[in-house]
Amino acid sequence: MPGIWITKAIALAAATCLTLAPAPRAAAQNAGGTAAPKLTQLIRVFDATLVYPPPLWITSQESLLKESAVYPQQNRNAFIQEQIKKTETLANWTGMLKVIGTQTPEAQKIGVRRAIDRSVSDYRGACEKGSLALQIVRQDAASALFTVLCGNTPNAPKAFGYGDGVGEISVARLFIVKNTIVQVQYSWRGAKFDIKNQATWPVAASTVARTTTLLETAEAY
Repeated sequence: MPGIWITKAIALAAATCLTLAPAPRAAAQNAGGTAAPKLTQLIRVFDATLVYPPPLWITSQESLLKESAVYPQQNRNAFIQEQIKKTETLANWTGMLKVIGTQTPEAQKIGVRRAIDRSVSDYRGACEKGSLALQIVRQDAASALFTVLCGNTPNAPKAFGYGDGVGEISVARLFIVKNTIVQVQYSWRGAKFDIKNQATWPVAASTVARTTTLLETAEAY
């Protein structure tokens, strides 16, 4: 959900490039010992080069263009790129891979914990009281991995597919590189749900766990 209020008419970011390629041998395993995906996407966002796994529906280099619609936008020091299935739209998507970046000389001072809080702030404003949960899976001085559950979004804009009766789950990997805070986030959206009852979630808990493992392999430098 972070970034949904960025105007859709913003010009495309000229300094960014999205590519899909086989994972380099050096990245076959990340520092935490998690096996890297066979394919990775790469994008430059301000000071950071972000390498991350493609969305779950991508299985080959050829399927990136055939099966995905990608919408990059930049407004001065804020960047967002939304990637969804070609069969869906920005108003009715059920699964989205999103990259969000902010360039600020205060990035290092803000730090990871405050960057997480800023990322979750949109959810706090949009989600129904008592229907929001944040779990920080891992955090260090320059990065974090966390999940957000928002059971209902009555205060989010209906023009973007939100509103009363719509919930969202996200897994996010956040990095701070020089003056850039960059985040890759996988989200699922569906009918409102009970955040304490996995049977009501818009996506299987096993898929959330699998995606968390995949985003653990993301890198930024």
